Amino acid sequence: LETFPTNLPLLEVAVEILEGKRSIDQPGAPPLSAAIRRAETMVGASGNLIGVQDIGARASLYRLGQLQNWAAHYPESEASFRRLLELEERLLGKDDPASANTWSWLGLDVGDQRRFDEADQIFARAEALLKNALRGDDHIRYLNHRALVERLRSDYPKAIAYAEDAVRLSQQAGSPDSTRMAWSLLTLSLAQRPAGRLDDAQASAERALAILNKPGTQPEFRLWWAGEGYAQLGSILREKKEFAAARAAYDKGLERRRLLLGDSVRVAESYLLLGRLGRAEGNLAAAVADYRKAAAIQVADRPTRERARADWMTGYLDTLIDLGRAQPAEQAALGAEAFAAAQIPRGGETARAITNMTARLDVADPAVRTAAREYQEASRERDRLRQALAVESFRESEGRNAGHEEALKRDLRAAEEKVASLEARLQAELPRYAQLTAAKPVPAADLAALLRPGEVLVLFLPTAVPPHKPKRELAPALARYAMAELALLSEEGLYVS
Repeated sequence: LETFPTNLPLLEVAVEILEGKRSIDQPGAPPLSAAIRRAETMVGASGNLIGVQDIGARASLYRLGQLQNWAAHYPESEASFRRLLELEERLLGKDDPASANTWSWLGLDVGDQRRFDEADQIFARAEALLKNALRGDDHIRYLNHRALVERLRSDYPKAIAYAEDAVRLSQQAGSPDSTRMAWSLLTLSLAQRPAGRLDDAQASAERALAILNKPGTQPEFRLWWAGEGYAQLGSILREKKEFAAARAAYDKGLERRRLLLGDSVRVAESYLLLGRLGRAEGNLAAAVADYRKAAAIQVADRPTRERARADWMTGYLDTLIDLGRAQPAEQAALGAEAFAAAQIPRGGETARAITNMTARLDVADPAVRTAAREYQEASRERDRLRQALAVESFRESEGRNAGHEEALKRDLRAAEEKVASLEARLQAELPRYAQLTAAKPVPAADLAALLRPGEVLVLFLPTAVPPHKPKRELAPALARYAMAELALLSEEGLYVS
């Protein structure tokens, strides 16, 4: 695989054929999740590629970071672009305009993780470097990334302004039908929709899709953004109550997301959107079928499960409760399903700490128990060093301590290698550790058997205040703590609301 990046898609298919995993006449390319795994193996925990020179390392790290972002693996993408930045600074210097693109990607990854103040610092660094950048695409990418982050921050006027600037620059570049124009239009649509400009958002999305659906260069880029474009168009049409057209758009988006990434975060998101559409249509059977498909991916795919959020589950829980009222004979089974679903979004720091502690205590071998503790401590140290290095790298050149920065980089590489080594040891010596830390839902019946007479288990799932329920109508405490799904489990039965 030591080749130009443009040859990688062809070689990935060739590897699949040589391994006997696909026939030579099978159309299409393998899901990019497999390419991500291969690229991660090539890069390694320390970022020192084996058998690939710096130019190949730069291309591989860039592609890996991009694919990880597309797959919604934001912490992993951030780590890849930080390695790329380190490589660029070693090759080009700390203030080379060519690094503006990498800083822009870092800003997007950090913003996707809702670390908005940090993202602002990163974007400021990118903007300073862009003043001397030679490629217009770098400025367009920066504007689109800023628009996407401002949208996540719910600052829709600012997001629209950035996206409109990106569209204007794309137009000035003389390529009204280019992928850069399609990307800018879709970014604009994503900002217009939550601002209530549905007609404008639909026009922007449809114009972007008209470009993306034409044959042309960058097939992965076109496939990715077409998947996002159809998901966006479906949501616009759902809000306009054009349900049949919305379902057709969602189905197209699901098809493209699965083709590109396999069953992953984005595909689960498509099923959640379809479930929401089913509820809007009043078709509870269709809604629950799609919600179940999303839940199956969330349980089976660890990255998807780690990124599951409580707000994603409310439609699924509401549907199960509504079906239980309509089908009294199925109410107990549907309630148990809701109880399991409410356990899926357990990706918070507290939940992870409790799960990891439980896994350690479950280990009978003291040596392996010690390794589990070392692994968790090493993971925390790695994350601390990443944050410290990020803070140092935000500084302007004259304010940066080169010796301290290099020491942080060495310590971070050592921490990453230690985490990888300890993780491999735990997988080899204690496969059950991975099962315990996966934190999959526990059936209600299994938990009920552990309760003694007079005991009850209460499960809260904190969620955002619904948009149709103004905060002024809620009690002050409830407005402060938002809404909560509630489940009561005792030896006498299960109650979910």
